[in-house]
Amino acid sequence: AIAAANSIGGNLIYVSDVDLQKAKDFAKANGVNVVSAKEVAEKCDFIFLGVKPQVLKAVCSDLAPVFKSRKDHFVIVSMAAGVKLCDLEGMCESDLPIIRIMPNIPASVGAGMILYAGNKYVTDEDYNDFTKVLENAGMLDKLEAGKLSALKAIHKYLFDEIYDFAGEIRTVNISKGNFRFAPLMYL
Repeated sequence: AIAAANSIGGNLIYVSDVDLQKAKDFAKANGVNVVSAKEVAEKCDFIFLGVKPQVLKAVCSDLAPVFKSRKDHFVIVSMAAGVKLCDLEGMCESDLPIIRIMPNIPASVGAGMILYAGNKYVTDEDYNDFTKVLENAGMLDKLEAGKLSALKAIHKYLFDEIYDFAGEIRTVNISKGNFRFAPLMYL
């Protein structure tokens, strides 16, 4: 919400939290609006689900009737770690455009790295609008969920300054001390 507020203005950002006081404090500090989760689901073009994975199913179940009733175009964005796009589709109970993101804390101050992937319902226009909303979060990198290219991109980002083969399938065996990493013949 902070990164989006820096890009499009806090007056266009609506937040909700089960802890109303927490939401009000956040809204006051960041110049955004506090509404109910249902209102977010009813009126927002991008609905960011920033909840723990273990409560995501319940949240989506509560909001699914609202999602189904909407006639306009909107996009669900999930920050829930480890929840696949296909599982999110099932939880939302509709064929909706869904983008899954992996943000980090520095994104809130414009120095982050956000990896994202969308399902088949996300259009090029959705991706363009999404990146405009988060342009002040830092670097954004689109990945194809479930593809080797996505794993290679993450590997390159993490190990680029350490290994010459960062982002590629290595062609040599490596070890650290007495520990040998997966032998080349098994990669």
